[in-house]
Amino acid sequence: MQKLSKSSVNTGFTLIEIIVVVAIMLIIASFILVSIKNFRENRVYKNTVQDVVSLLEEARGLTLASHEGGVFGVRFEAQQMIRFRGPSFNAGDTANKVVVLDPLLTFSSITFVPSGSNVVFEKLTGDASPYGTTTLQLVSTPTETTDIIISKSGIVEVR
Repeated sequence: MQKLSKSSVNTGFTLIEIIVVVAIMLIIASFILVSIKNFRENRVYKNTVQDVVSLLEEARGLTLASHEGGVFGVRFEAQQMIRFRGPSFNAGDTANKVVVLDPLLTFSSITFVPSGSNVVFEKLTGDASPYGTTTLQLVSTPTETTDIIISKSGIVEVR
């Protein structure tokens, strides 16, 4: 009988070893993808909250500065917000500034006193009429919400 030398023995990977390595790589890749998704959602969410506050402050600032001699307001809809000029919203006004929400987000609640979905700021005082709260929600996580409160004095607060 002939003896096999160590150099002639097959030193490749077995099928089981390859499957185990591929499985580990897939698990690591899934953790990385979930982390990237969560990071993106968090960034979009925080940036949108800032966009809402900025649009409200812009409308109030333009009103207090008597820009174009009028008042400005913001209209809230489920997937967008619109800065408009004048005491009431006109969908056909070319001066409207439309900000569309990322599909990951929605305004889940719009609660203004006395009612409506438009906030208009008063010329000399900057007071908001109506005033109240709108809630921004992450669609994939309904418990992830931020309340944006517009006080009667027109000041915007985030909770």
